[in-house]
Amino acid sequence: MFPYIICFAFALFFSALSEKYYRLKNKFVYLFFASAAVLSMSILAGIRDLNIGGDLSVYGIKVFTEAYSSLNISQLFTLEPSTEFGYLTLNYLISRITSNMNVFLFIFGLLTYGITYIALVNFRKYSNVTLSLFTYLMLFYELTFNLLRQGFACTLVFFAISLYLKGKKKLCLMLLILSVTFHATAILGFVVLFIVVWLQKEPHHLKTKLIIIFLFLFVMITVFSPMIIEFLINNNLIADKYTVYTMNQSGNTLGGISITNLYRLIFIVPFILMWHKIENNKVLIFLFMTAMIDFLFLFIGGTAGQVMVRLAYFFLVV
Repeated sequence: MFPYIICFAFALFFSALSEKYYRLKNKFVYLFFASAAVLSMSILAGIRDLNIGGDLSVYGIKVFTEAYSSLNISQLFTLEPSTEFGYLTLNYLISRITSNMNVFLFIFGLLTYGITYIALVNFRKYSNVTLSLFTYLMLFYELTFNLLRQGFACTLVFFAISLYLKGKKKLCLMLLILSVTFHATAILGFVVLFIVVWLQKEPHHLKTKLIIIFLFLFVMITVFSPMIIEFLINNNLIADKYTVYTMNQSGNTLGGISITNLYRLIFIVPFILMWHKIENNKVLIFLFMTAMIDFLFLFIGGTAGQVMVRLAYFFLVV
């Protein structure tokens, strides 16, 4: 726990300094401290014990070792036919620089947290960058240690949405497509984008429409997701590497409702209590929707296994 506290303290301190110099219009010092904030997060990711992180032990070390030993990228694709080619390509490129797994994790962290920080800066108009970084550190940073492919895919989705809000729609679509090459579930990024577009085009009676959407999602996830997932498994429509996400701890595809993520209500209740103050702010409404969808997926995670929890991450990071 102590290393995390030190890392977070330095990252937030440097971020606060960078924002101070941004306001003073000192671009060089601003970029220096912003880079230091990213570096603080990346160093911890790089020096961590290689036993930390589920994905790291399952495929992370194996894929990077194969990438380093491959004479060309085609050979790596042959060795790992079921792994997304975007993730394989990134492994191969980094393996041309180093054979050290910790250095790989450091560079991977630089990319992940660097892109995340740029996205937070893109949201500066709507939220304080340092406060947003604090939220990211509390909710998502530790997950990036456990999720390699999906963590990076979530990062790309987050960056894509930030670009869309800045009017860079084509680049947003390109990044959403790229995110799918790191993890197939990143297709949900297009759902997040749909929510953004819908909010821009549907300014009236939002409260009623949101209630209908959430009730619909609740019923669909609760009633139909177990049947859909079981159908996909029985007909071999889910790749073997993803079936583990559909299991609960006892190995069954169906289970009870999980309440381990009720702390997320802390982020939802204020939106509900202050609805009359935020109902005309589409950005806050968007954040409320993503928080609610994230909560629904996680709350019902026990019904359809870890697949719902994994899907929730794309709404959590936004």
